[in-house]
Amino acid sequence: MTLDLEALPKAVPYLRAPSAVPSKLPIVAPNKLKVGLVFKGNPTHENDRARSLPSLAVLDDLLRIPDIEFFSLQKGAGADEAADYAQKHANFHDVGAQITTMAETAKAIESLDVVLTVDTSVAHVAGAMGKRVWMMLPFYGDWRWHYTREDSPWYPTMRLFRKRHGCDWSEVVARIAGHLKMLRADTTCV
Repeated sequence: MTLDLEALPKAVPYLRAPSAVPSKLPIVAPNKLKVGLVFKGNPTHENDRARSLPSLAVLDDLLRIPDIEFFSLQKGAGADEAADYAQKHANFHDVGAQITTMAETAKAIESLDVVLTVDTSVAHVAGAMGKRVWMMLPFYGDWRWHYTREDSPWYPTMRLFRKRHGCDWSEVVARIAGHLKMLRADTTCV
């Protein structure tokens, strides 16, 4: 059996945040780009060593970009590191500590400009909501993301940032930084 990518439905969004669920995102200046962040998956996942970032410090260059606020949606592994970063960086907010349900996660995603994540459930929720989502992938990722694509046939608003063979995450972060700067410039000109 083969997958006919052209036959996939293009109806996105097909998931919405429940209106009755309050947002856990803190209020920030309206001219700031709001970026959701998940940097680690479940450590028991068979490919977690490759798909999760070794540390939040891998993304430090992104935190230095002006006029961007980061909202960690991190749960489980990495949650302590996210809480520590929120204490040290004024533009980093640990929302994951306050989120207890996927409905609350969806409500947080609804308020963001872009979700930057490794291959976790948050990527799928954001994609199903039609939210702009940028996923950081290892060189060999899950079959859903194919091996060379930079987009996703499952989620039209998703962009894939794949780690190149033999490179570390810094090369992925540099590409993302360029795209974040362009997105920030586009949103401030509107």
